[in-house]
Amino acid sequence: MFGKLAPWIVLFVLAGVLIGLNGISPFYFIDDAYISFRYAENLAEGHGLVFNPGERVEGYSTTTLVLLLALIHLFGVKIPIGALFVGLFFHAATVAMLLAFLRRFLTDKWYRPLPLFALLFTALHPTGVAYAESGMETSLASFLLLLTLYLAGAAVEKGRSAGLAAAAAVGTFLLALTRPEMLALAAPIGLYLLLGNKEGRWPRAIAFGAVFAVAYGSFLLWRHWYFGDWQPNTYYAKAAGVGWRMMPAGLRYFAVYLIGALFPFALLALLALQGLLRTRMPGWWWCLLGVAVVQIGSVIWVGGDHFPLSRFFVPITPVLLLVLAQGWREARQALNRRFATMAQTSLIVAGYLSCGALLLASLATAMFYHNDGITFIREGRMALSWCDLGKNLARLYPPDTTVGLIPIGAIGYCSKLPIVDFVGLTDREIARTPTDLTKSMPGHGRYNNRYVLKTKKPKLILVQIRQFSMPLPEWAIRKATHLATVDLLRNKFFNADYAFHRLVLPNGYFHYWSRRDFEDPSVNPGTYPVEGAHCPVPAVEPVRINAAGVMGADAAGNKDFKVPKGWEVW
Repeated sequence: MFGKLAPWIVLFVLAGVLIGLNGISPFYFIDDAYISFRYAENLAEGHGLVFNPGERVEGYSTTTLVLLLALIHLFGVKIPIGALFVGLFFHAATVAMLLAFLRRFLTDKWYRPLPLFALLFTALHPTGVAYAESGMETSLASFLLLLTLYLAGAAVEKGRSAGLAAAAAVGTFLLALTRPEMLALAAPIGLYLLLGNKEGRWPRAIAFGAVFAVAYGSFLLWRHWYFGDWQPNTYYAKAAGVGWRMMPAGLRYFAVYLIGALFPFALLALLALQGLLRTRMPGWWWCLLGVAVVQIGSVIWVGGDHFPLSRFFVPITPVLLLVLAQGWREARQALNRRFATMAQTSLIVAGYLSCGALLLASLATAMFYHNDGITFIREGRMALSWCDLGKNLARLYPPDTTVGLIPIGAIGYCSKLPIVDFVGLTDREIARTPTDLTKSMPGHGRYNNRYVLKTKKPKLILVQIRQFSMPLPEWAIRKATHLATVDLLRNKFFNADYAFHRLVLPNGYFHYWSRRDFEDPSVNPGTYPVEGAHCPVPAVEPVRINAAGVMGADAAGNKDFKVPKGWEVW
């Protein structure tokens, strides 16, 4: 009896532990999560699926999560709280679903080294835990993928089971709505339902294909009716027209995942060993391997993502772990048949020790290779500071004040002000502007600053979106690195229509530009130096005058001024 209840026990115990320990966790929401929050809140409050009321643009990538958060908000739950509980619950549900899969399909006991490693890795690894607390859809996608594969495996196992195949189609449909690139997974799952078991293959395949086609086709018709497009606006902003040219970035993204997880190297070695031993694998194993290959290929094709900890590969991590666990079981059996003197007990002991060492090593590499884990923690803290800044802007400016910037999530959600997105995630015109996407970080390569300045005309423009402990001169704030903002700051319309300003906020000094016809340049002026405020940064921009070093003039005109260490020449 306990065995049948084991996944449910894991679900509720792990969910309780995750919620209880959340207060001491270093991870928090990242900026993109707030985009979904704003869409969900606007929907729940009657404005529709919009980022800015009145502008129907599909600037989110996860319809399922947005609808779920909007539903939760209708019951009076604040969206950030709902998002946190949803993420933690589905992370626990993913581990529980993995245990259910292991118990039903794996021919090894779940407490053997590799099955146990799969459970612990999924539950504890920073990639899964961080994104469970990020406010993103990652843990929901992980759960839906395992559930769909479980239903497909059960349908093939039973033979004539069109009902389970139809349920797998619903799961695949929800996957496609949760992460757009997961639409491609319908192919390997449908192929498995057709070829996995001769008995009842056509009823299974027809049920899967019909249900999925009707569901996704209906969704596409609704999308075109509501938004006017067949694809989400994020597709046009991030990937349209780029083709294979983003693959080098995608391969680098995959390499970071491999080093952060480590176990895929063991999987590659195992696949080579299986080829030598010619082991026979069950149909569900081939389905899982096909799903993993398709997902990896899709992510590499679009260039990966700019966020740390490889979120696009998190949903397939449990799938790869299942492939590894079953593959090693079959390889071990083949080795025992070939080498009768090999002690199976010794292999098991070595397996526990090796898996323990691999788990600890992967925890370390995930956190500290490229500083991915540390960077993720900083991303969360930064989003919190941006949210605080958004609240201050809402307090200081009228509710119709338009704000132009790039990280639109936290400031947009917490300020409630109309937002102009410089990279076009929530703007149809910018998203369709021809731009070389390979020259910027993935997902942020579009821009059209002439359109921004002459048509959208944001009243405030934010470039360095942080508060400083000291006032800085305008040249230091102009040190932008993103192509969109570099181009903006060079634009003649920007320099003619906007003036530099500075605000003194509770946590420091904030610098920005405001339209001259909106805010008088003499109000909160950005003149420098500021009386009574110490700052080591010179009022005049330093220049390189010789190869020996960077020299310039300070505020007093001292020609021998040495630029402080850490400041770049602009």
